[in-house]
Amino acid sequence: MNYTLSYDNPTVDDYYNLVKECDLIVKDKEAIEIGLKNALFTITIYQDNSLIGMGRVVGDGATVFHIIDVAVSPRFQGNGLGKTIMDNIMEYINNHSFKGTYVNLIAETPANYLYEKYGFQYEKDHHPAMYIEFK
Repeated sequence: MNYTLSYDNPTVDDYYNLVKECDLIVKDKEAIEIGLKNALFTITIYQDNSLIGMGRVVGDGATVFHIIDVAVSPRFQGNGLGKTIMDNIMEYINNHSFKGTYVNLIAETPANYLYEKYGFQYEKDHHPAMYIEFK
């Protein structure tokens, strides 16, 4: 299949539709617009004019990076697109990290198995992961 890789932000509607299709947390469109502009790194994959995969990195650009929005349309999963997204994300992080840089993500099964291949480890019991999600 022919895919087009881009490092440009997707449109708000393309982002919204892919997140919804992948059954991820759907965010307010105004928040999406602001968030897309403030990402450190974005990778998108298109088939024709349809967004079928993406991933982003946010953070301060040196001491902490958070990998978010790694998503591949269920119709295209199993074709190595998640690996392509993560390869590009990790290349960006490797080129911008320093000793002590902290990189994190929140994984959902089965994507956690992909992230393990890049060296991501599970939090230990004495370091619980925590979050607040505004509704």
